[in-house]
Amino acid sequence: MNRKHLYIGFLLALVVWACESTTNADQQKAPGDPSTGKPGIEDAKPMAKVMRAMYVQAAAMHDSIKAGKTFNATIFPVIRFHDQEPTDSTVLTPEFQKKADTYYAAMQELQAQGPDGRKAAFNHLLQTCITCHQENCPGPISKIKRLILP
Repeated sequence: MNRKHLYIGFLLALVVWACESTTNADQQKAPGDPSTGKPGIEDAKPMAKVMRAMYVQAAAMHDSIKAGKTFNATIFPVIRFHDQEPTDSTVLTPEFQKKADTYYAAMQELQAQGPDGRKAAFNHLLQTCITCHQENCPGPISKIKRLILP
């Protein structure tokens, strides 16, 4: 099995895990358990699950760029999130759709970059996430910022 297939398999496994899996500990905790500070994955709406998968993907891209590895849309496909059911339906505004389109364009730009432009394109992608989260759901901003490449 070549590396490309390994990356694809790994990414798909992470996406499935992020969207579907729960641990016994998560199942025993009540929704909104104060010891975790957030609801379990089983309580999350589809958009929240997809966003968690996007974070896993971004962390893998971060590591790939740091290691100087090549990647493309086959290894890191665009994950569509804007048409998923959100936790708060009031976020589905025309402005949200514009920000989603900006994210998708930034992801395509990152995928098209060669090694010299990847770092800047990746940081730009993360900035599109931060910009949207500043307005709609600020919780994950510090986690996203930790992925920024120096």
